[in-house]
Amino acid sequence: MILGSRKFNKSKKGNMVIDGLMILIILFVFAIIGLFCLKIFDEANDSIQSDIGMSNESKTIASNVNGSLPKTLDNIFLTMMVLLTAFVIISVFMLDSHPIFFILMIILLIGVFIVAMILANTYDDVASGAGMTTYANEMLYTGWIMSHLLEVAIAITFLGGVALYAKLKI
Repeated sequence: MILGSRKFNKSKKGNMVIDGLMILIILFVFAIIGLFCLKIFDEANDSIQSDIGMSNESKTIASNVNGSLPKTLDNIFLTMMVLLTAFVIISVFMLDSHPIFFILMIILLIGVFIVAMILANTYDDVASGAGMTTYANEMLYTGWIMSHLLEVAIAITFLGGVALYAKLKI
């Protein structure tokens, strides 16, 4: 398949800025969805526990799932963050880049860091909102990563930069 004057399937070009934004947005969306899933399932569990038509086995299963859901979602979030970071490092390592673009990349990454601050503040507003603090406190990894999203983004960017420019010596 030809796209413009280059062959599309042989192009290994990518963009660390877009990859960084993608990771931030995916983590943010999953964290927010996780909070709302916990709230919805907790309310559903309350309804199940108060329903006299439900069997005791159903109530026990719903209670067990409700108890293990925060830890499960939290571990999924942490695993997803680690895998996305590995994806960025591997994809950046495969890029063809010249050191002259380093300054441009730094300027564009300032925008990514601003987005990270905005997403972290938005998550904090949602997590500290009415009725959400209990659910946010149950997800330790998610809460820590989202409250330190700027630092996490800087660390991922640093690792990506090392991978991008270290291969020049290999």
